[in-house]
Amino acid sequence: GAVIFLVAIVAAAGYVMQLPVKGLLATSGAMAIIVGLALQSTLADVFSGIILNTTKPYQLDDWISIDGTEGKVIEIDWRATHLLTGQGSTAVIPNSVAAKAKIINSS
Repeated sequence: GAVIFLVAIVAAAGYVMQLPVKGLLATSGAMAIIVGLALQSTLADVFSGIILNTTKPYQLDDWISIDGTEGKVIEIDWRATHLLTGQGSTAVIPNSVAAKAKIINSS
């Protein structure tokens, strides 16, 4: 539905309002590329979060090691996993990194 709506708007701009369609299409194409590249890592984190939440390789309060970072899982959200390390600091591991890394669950 959105594609048909977009085609109708471009057609209306070109035929009814006599606006240059080539410039509009070039600008919208460039904007789509910029937005796509900007959202690439965020989308990777979100989809990795979905995978990690469905497969559940670790849960809250588990003691795990993700790619060499050890700690107790204190929060799991769609973008990242938060670990409380042995030194008392919080390590935030992006889910895209966690999905690709070796995970050791000691719990």
